[in-house]
Amino acid sequence: MLMIRMTKQKIIFLLMFSFLLFNTGCEKTKQNLYEQDLTFLNKQVNVKIYTNSHDKADKIFNDIQTIYNNYELAIKEGNSSSNKKISNELSNLIETGLEWYDKSNGLININKGNLVDLWNKNKKDKSIPSSSELEHTEINIDNIKLNNKYLTGSFNLNFDDFIYGQADKDIKNYLNEMHIKYYFINASDHILAGSNYDRDNYNILLSNPFNEEINTITINNKYIVTKSIYYDSYEYNDSLYSNIVNPITKELSNNMISVTVISEDPLEGDILATILFMSDYDDGYRFANEYNIQAIWYFYDTNGNEIVKKTKDFR
Repeated sequence: MLMIRMTKQKIIFLLMFSFLLFNTGCEKTKQNLYEQDLTFLNKQVNVKIYTNSHDKADKIFNDIQTIYNNYELAIKEGNSSSNKKISNELSNLIETGLEWYDKSNGLININKGNLVDLWNKNKKDKSIPSSSELEHTEINIDNIKLNNKYLTGSFNLNFDDFIYGQADKDIKNYLNEMHIKYYFINASDHILAGSNYDRDNYNILLSNPFNEEINTITINNKYIVTKSIYYDSYEYNDSLYSNIVNPITKELSNNMISVTVISEDPLEGDILATILFMSDYDDGYRFANEYNIQAIWYFYDTNGNEIVKKTKDFR
């Protein structure tokens, strides 16, 4: 495992400037801009929409917050549910996890809650688990049984790998149903963008974690997500660890410094960003091609050289 040492300055830089929206200034026509800050999993989410009705805007903000709230409730429900009917949201999360367990060759495992808890405990204690503790931590996906929204089995569910993408997919579908074409939803490391009301595209600033270079990314009706070793990380013996637990190795992932994915589907994009972050570059590149996503990787090679790779269409 390559040990990663980075300065606090670079950590702060990446977290602060991963995504910034260029304000273009707009000529008001038939629709007005409405903006509100919502919350999801203790994170602020800035929501901008264009519509011609103040009442409609209020309804949309309330409904989006309800979607977020329902998924937060689903997480709590997943920690207490067994042998009973479950909510649509929890069912969505579990079905997604079971489907992607096979697609990801085991990298997406929603029964890794015991493993996540073990690492979180050691993070709090400023230590790392022993090899024996890791070996005996149960994460068998087959212990989860879901039949027509009836959940049984023995499990400790964890949806960290794609909970934002799942919620944002529902929000994207909802906005389409409400005939909202122009919107921009920014959770810093997750962005859901509709059409730009002022111009053809949105320009997003993405920082290079190795230096002060800024890349400009152009998107329209896309989802963009970054998974980074710096988010909620901690240091042990001068080494930096991410908060993403690889269920195959049972270790915290540090193959990558950061991975950014652009996709049409929020759920697929969030999942693939997690998979690419846990994979080596060659395996990740095959996943990116298979699912036709745009991606950029930042990582160190085995000699400690700074490497930046991207798919051919990443721009």
